[in-house]
Amino acid sequence: VFSKKSKVKSKILYEEFKKENIDARVFFVPLSSTPPIQKYKKTYYKNKNSFSIASRSINLPSYHNMTEKDIDRVCEVIFKLVKKYKCI
Repeated sequence: VFSKKSKVKSKILYEEFKKENIDARVFFVPLSSTPPIQKYKKTYYKNKNSFSIASRSINLPSYHNMTEKDIDRVCEVIFKLVKKYKCI
């Protein structure tokens, strides 16, 4: 999850991983934004934080046989974004 101040959005994260041929997945949107729940719109509580987090997050690759080289590739993408968007 990138901070709000960073201006890094999920689409940016996804595209950067895609460029490096790394299978990162989008972060799940809140259930209250899905069609089955929308019909109860008057009764659900819209948590602004959950919507915000989903818009600036990504699920990093994780699988049982990831090598250190795989992990390093993932980290490089993150480090590049941190540097580009001055997240530190």
